[in-house]
Amino acid sequence: MIFKENFYGRKSKAIDIIRSDIADKQEQIKFIEELDVTRPVTEEQWTYICRTPLRTSDILVDIVKAIFPDSEKVELHEEVVEFCLHGFECYISTVGIHGIGIDMLWYKYIRQYGEFADKMDQECKRIIEYLNIKEPTVYDRVDYVYPFKPGHMKVFYYTNAEKDKLWHDNKEEIINRTDPERLQRIISVKMIRFEEEKNKQAEDEQVQQHKITILRDKIIPYLRRFTETIYYCKGQSIEEIFM
Repeated sequence: MIFKENFYGRKSKAIDIIRSDIADKQEQIKFIEELDVTRPVTEEQWTYICRTPLRTSDILVDIVKAIFPDSEKVELHEEVVEFCLHGFECYISTVGIHGIGIDMLWYKYIRQYGEFADKMDQECKRIIEYLNIKEPTVYDRVDYVYPFKPGHMKVFYYTNAEKDKLWHDNKEEIINRTDPERLQRIISVKMIRFEEEKNKQAEDEQVQQHKITILRDKIIPYLRRFTETIYYCKGQSIEEIFM
């Protein structure tokens, strides 16, 4: 008797599940029949569409174009629809993840003057220190050209005896490389290059700041007409660049 009750109970539960599935499918059919791909949908409706067989259909491309009329290069991928918005690559999930993702790989932290300035500062510092020596000795000249022994993890300096040998073997090169007029020319060239690098960096910062302004004032407000959730897919956090 108990077995029969369990048997009929399981059958009834299975039938209820099937009926529920049928009701869901009928609801999806009705929704798809009434769907107008030329009109924008809400985020909730988009999520519902992606639970139907339309998730892998190019119809999603048309729907994204309707949601975001300014979008370009709309492409359907395995788990997202990718589109370009005023130069920004954006992503909308087709697997139930809410929000819009923005590719932030274009953003780079620009340190003032960067590695070039550090390297130039070190090189110029050595040159200026040498030029400030009123009457450089042979050892001063050798120290400038050969400041330490190469090929070691630690810094090892030459002894005076080793410097004498370096001078004897490389006298012409050392004299040439420590010529004051030559060193002054090197500093002049480096200063010109530094100004060029500084100007280029200023241009890069201006371009990037302009893009940040567009993102903050135009892209995010535009996307928030569809969703409140804006996140970054790659690169720097959106919140961090606005700080």
